[in-house]
Amino acid sequence: MLAQGRTLVARACVVSLACLAWPPAEAGANDALRAESRYLFQPVPDGEFTAADGSTHRLSEIWDERPVLINLFFRRCTGSCSPLMHSIKQATEAAGGLGSDYAIVSLSFDPGDTTGDMRAMVDSLDLPSQGAWYVGTAGRDTIEGIAGAIGFWYATVPGTDQFDHPSLLAAVRGGKVVRILAGNTFDKGRMRDLLLEMRGVWVPFAPLPRGGASLRCFRFDEATNSLKLDWGMLLLLAPGCGAFAATAVVFLRRTKAK
Repeated sequence: MLAQGRTLVARACVVSLACLAWPPAEAGANDALRAESRYLFQPVPDGEFTAADGSTHRLSEIWDERPVLINLFFRRCTGSCSPLMHSIKQATEAAGGLGSDYAIVSLSFDPGDTTGDMRAMVDSLDLPSQGAWYVGTAGRDTIEGIAGAIGFWYATVPGTDQFDHPSLLAAVRGGKVVRILAGNTFDKGRMRDLLLEMRGVWVPFAPLPRGGASLRCFRFDEATNSLKLDWGMLLLLAPGCGAFAATAVVFLRRTKAK
């Protein structure tokens, strides 16, 4: 009986560890998401950039005042750049707080882009004012520093005027990366999680963008802006609790037998 109880405990431990180690479906489907943890809490080098209105700023001026979202793009992009910027705009409008709680800095990594190109980008997407969203150009050192800190890369596509590059949005607080999102579009839920991380709120789960995760250990209560236990936590604890109960019964029976 004792051996049987130990076997049950061992099996329960294996099941529990497997549940804890099992990767989220979204992260397992995207190499960029799996790799993003390498850049968390890395410092972002400070640098100067020129905004669409011709004014110059330093990154530290912005992140010393409030958290900042940073992304890199180029004006002539025929792929993901404009859709990404439009998605960021929609998600931040839904989440709120842009300009007061945080700012956005979008910089071109294409040395051929000009301040005029940045004004055209702002006008075409109808982006918010410079105090909330800075769209601009920067020197090679500044761009390379940001790219290295957030895991961004770019390479020319032979025979075209295009660049191959990922779509990344980095949340920076106090000059350090606190979270990175990868993908061409961001919905309200993903942006909300990102903004919570920027404000120093730990978010221990990442729900799937399609909202199909029905057995999460935690759920987010928008009314109280806090995390609450969900049904998935009961399933996670059930094997261990069952094994403990079975072991207790075995020992109680042995004690009575003696």
